[in-house]
Amino acid sequence: MGQADMFIKMGIRYGSEESIKLIHKIGKVLINEALRQSALLAKEYGAFPKYKAEAILKSPFLLANADEDVYELIKTYGLRNSQLLTIPPTGSTSTLIGCSNGVEPIFQLSYTRKTESLHNVDTYYKVFTPIVKEYMELYNIQNEEDLPDFFVTTSNLNYKDRIDVQAAWQQYIDASISSTINLPEETTVEEIEELYMYAWERELKGVTIYRNNCARSGILITNKNQPKTVQDKIEELQQQIDKLVIQSLKENPDICPMCGGKIMHSGGCVECQDCGYSPCSI
Repeated sequence: MGQADMFIKMGIRYGSEESIKLIHKIGKVLINEALRQSALLAKEYGAFPKYKAEAILKSPFLLANADEDVYELIKTYGLRNSQLLTIPPTGSTSTLIGCSNGVEPIFQLSYTRKTESLHNVDTYYKVFTPIVKEYMELYNIQNEEDLPDFFVTTSNLNYKDRIDVQAAWQQYIDASISSTINLPEETTVEEIEELYMYAWERELKGVTIYRNNCARSGILITNKNQPKTVQDKIEELQQQIDKLVIQSLKENPDICPMCGGKIMHSGGCVECQDCGYSPCSI
């Protein structure tokens, strides 16, 4: 996680030659340390049950990536792990901690959110992606249009660059890479075919492409034609319930709308003597 944020903090454009060189530098260190620690664990606990030295030591992956000292460790002790590195889907996790997910670029610079009050007044406000907000506050930038060109999103990304980034990482990842290429709705069948062919030419193990407004909604979508999520529907239902509760209290101020018990009016927020319900919690 956080690769796109790292590029932005370093002033590097996602998918550029500089970004690819940095991936190779990080990837080389990452896989060698993973191999080293697996070999040291094998020294202490033994290699994994299906370990075959003759196959592992001749594998193109190991020969292309292992430094000489790491290779000698593996030759001596084997590997404790059958697989070492993967890039999993980290959408929920990255959202939770506020960074870019997986090896993806940031999705959008900003989003529009809506809140609804009990007085039927909708409020719309702009929410910036954390790294964008941080950068704008740091450099006192007022409009996202004034951000440097290394703020790459799924909307302004060269899609072949997206594949190039995944191809660079794949050299150092022995398991798999989860990533999705988001495409605009106007993308043609021929263009999608071209992308799949380009991914094949770059020898990717796998690639996922999502075109906006397909029959199945994407995990990440833009504000345009945005379908309601389960959470949106739950919030709408809760707001409807709150309105009915308030209306019931207005009609019968001494009767609890939840359990039918007696409402206690003792100043401040009223409260049901039976179930403890209070309209102040709405």
